Amino acid sequence: MGGALLQKVDRDTQKFALKCSSAVINGNEVTVEKSPTEMDAKGNITSSFKRSKGGRLKLVKINGIFKTVNQEEHMELADELHTVFENGKLVNTITFEQVKANANVSKLQHEENIICH
Repeated sequence: MGGALLQKVDRDTQKFALKCSSAVINGNEVTVEKSPTEMDAKGNITSSFKRSKGGRLKLVKINGIFKTVNQEEHMELADELHTVFENGKLVNTITFEQVKANANVSKLQHEENIICH
């Protein structure tokens, strides 16, 4: 996504953002992560809270809560995301009824987590 220079949309208006966490450069996979520093009022440099996750990531469910984790560190957990399009081709057809059913399940689970926690 762009920074709204030409598109007039950004991560805030769309409530969505894409971040790079892994790349292949000259055949080698590399971790991409942000680890910025900040300067306080006295000029001291400190680590920022804005550190990003790096490496190949996956979305998992732990105790009913969705969490993004490093793929290699959590091989035993199933990835909750599934490929729908790959290289411009539809590889996983899903009906609108299935989308609505999935949304209702997620909504119910979210409401249960709010009530239980």
